[in-house]
Amino acid sequence: MKYKVFITEYIDLSGRNYLSEQGYELVYRPEGDEDEIIKGIYDCQALIVRVAKITPKIIDAAKKLRVIGKLGVGVDNIDVDYATKLGIQVVNAPVAGTNSVAEHIVLCMLYCARDIPMIQKEFCENGNFYVKDQRQEAFELEGKTLGLLGCGKIARSAARKAACGFGMNVIAYSPSLTQDKVPKYIRVVSRAEVFRLADFVSINLPATALTKNSIGSEEFAMMKASAFLINTARGSIIREKELIAALKEKQIAGAAIDVFASEPPKRDNELLHLTNVFATPHSAAQTKEARYRVSRDLAEEICRVLQKRKPKWPVNKLC
Repeated sequence: MKYKVFITEYIDLSGRNYLSEQGYELVYRPEGDEDEIIKGIYDCQALIVRVAKITPKIIDAAKKLRVIGKLGVGVDNIDVDYATKLGIQVVNAPVAGTNSVAEHIVLCMLYCARDIPMIQKEFCENGNFYVKDQRQEAFELEGKTLGLLGCGKIARSAARKAACGFGMNVIAYSPSLTQDKVPKYIRVVSRAEVFRLADFVSINLPATALTKNSIGSEEFAMMKASAFLINTARGSIIREKELIAALKEKQIAGAAIDVFASEPPKRDNELLHLTNVFATPHSAAQTKEARYRVSRDLAEEICRVLQKRKPKWPVNKLC
């Protein structure tokens, strides 16, 4: 049987070529909206998605659908419960982007510590060579504290780079985390201590009913005035209006934001215009190495399911 795989967004050639080599027909519709997806998915057995919302309406339209694959980790854009109810397997690629996102967290710390936006503007746009002498707030990472809210694969990779590469202190909180479960260079603390003690608070949580809108003015009030917030997880975890207020009022020094409550964010979103924000377009995992791995990993996972083999990274459990 020749299977059809519907692809909603950009996917690296490594995955597309692998699926084609297996004899699968690809329906490739990058940037397609819900209506376009519904039109093309009716006879497809597999769906590959990055950030598009996969609603019950889309799932109902796919009469032959057997598997939904997420190009990445978080599946909050997929109605997993509805897919499970209909016996559709949901899979993801949870390890492919780990190193790239961890490196991005380090980049965020360096960017904030050296105040790159102001330095570049003054030097390149205003011709101010002597900004190097006028700027007094830049600092080294060595000896500073990285606080991790959530301590999964990405957080642990960032912790290793920070502690072993830059000589930073690393503290972490996760509800079930104990000291015996982490390397010695990570110190397990309370949630409040992560916010109070860290020079950089990195959000590394999935978007769930418990984590959505869980960080706001109360947490920002705990942070040092010199501290920075880094979010490479999900925008919905942070109450954006309260973060903007904290940044405007200099309650915290700044933020590095890769994810937004609504994506793409509206052009008038103040996080895109504040001078103490380093904003990127959900691109922390977008390196050529990560794109290759996530595409190939997910293509192989799709094949496992369609060939009635056990998936390596199942998101839901089917009866």
